[in-house]
Amino acid sequence: MSRLRIRWLLTRVGVIMSILLVVQFVSQLGLLTIRSPDCEQLRVFKERFSVKGNPDNVVAPVVKKPETMKQSDSVGVKDSQKLADDLKRLAVELSETKRSLVKSALHYHRVGQHIEVLNGIIKSLGGETVNQDENSPVGKSSSENSASKKEVCPETFMGKSLDYGYPFFRKGFGRVNCTEFVQINQLVTLLVILPGELSPKQQFHVFEGIARYYPGISTVLASKEKLSDENITKLKLNLKNMVFSDLLHGETWSKLLQEVTTPYVLVAPDVTHFNDDIDLERLVRVLSDNKDAIVAGGSHRNLQGEWDIGCLQVTFRNWTAFFRGGYYHSFAECVVCDVLSGPFVAKTEGLREVGIDQK
Repeated sequence: MSRLRIRWLLTRVGVIMSILLVVQFVSQLGLLTIRSPDCEQLRVFKERFSVKGNPDNVVAPVVKKPETMKQSDSVGVKDSQKLADDLKRLAVELSETKRSLVKSALHYHRVGQHIEVLNGIIKSLGGETVNQDENSPVGKSSSENSASKKEVCPETFMGKSLDYGYPFFRKGFGRVNCTEFVQINQLVTLLVILPGELSPKQQFHVFEGIARYYPGISTVLASKEKLSDENITKLKLNLKNMVFSDLLHGETWSKLLQEVTTPYVLVAPDVTHFNDDIDLERLVRVLSDNKDAIVAGGSHRNLQGEWDIGCLQVTFRNWTAFFRGGYYHSFAECVVCDVLSGPFVAKTEGLREVGIDQK
């Protein structure tokens, strides 16, 4: 019993000593020290914050911002402005580089996308963006003569369900009637070369299709001999026949391009038929809505009825060009191609700027 009492006493003494040590430690920190308020501080506090106690002499509280914060804010604004200026300078240089790449559609389009990303960053920093279409060699003349008019009417899907036009789907999208538009004869010139294996009857069918679907449209025909079929002359085509010894030479196409006076031109080598599958208005609409695009084409069909999308990609390895069907990018329901194997519509000034190799 004596041992238990001694152990109990020691435990109690230890607890009391621990409490005293804690109280002493806290008192040294000043947490338990109770100081009377300073009268001078209390007076200043009342003068600054007590509006009701002194309504005639109200003093607004003064809050001073640290000088270091002002300096850091001003430095941040200057850095942001400098960054925006540097990015704008970079965007301008990329725009100049883009204009020099007009002959390479792939790189021209990619650089344009990079400029758009830079413009987005500059805009987020509060800077002035760069207009990459300014002084662009592409698509200037297509709307100069018709600034207040649409070049072609817009399209819309005419059916109420996806089976509209079944089973051959000759119908589907159609042009909306609009009053402000430019006649297709004033927009497009046809440059045509017929294959040598076509019979006179087949040649007549080609010109008959042109007269039927696009009457009065300016057409320039390149051939090795003058046309002598009287039936073709009876079609009352707006036709000019030019004779060349070599129809596939680049110089031939350069001379044909010189005859074009319209904003757009259809380049149609080896045409075997001309029917309602050809939609010049749709190709013009694509070029008109996309300023960076110079050339637009579509699928084409041969005399055997075989369709070809006509879109090829080109890669260069070991001084060799490899052509592969398909596409790597698409936008506005169009695929981006390096090579078009069929007829195409081009912006006249853009095609002249790119040029045709006469060698």
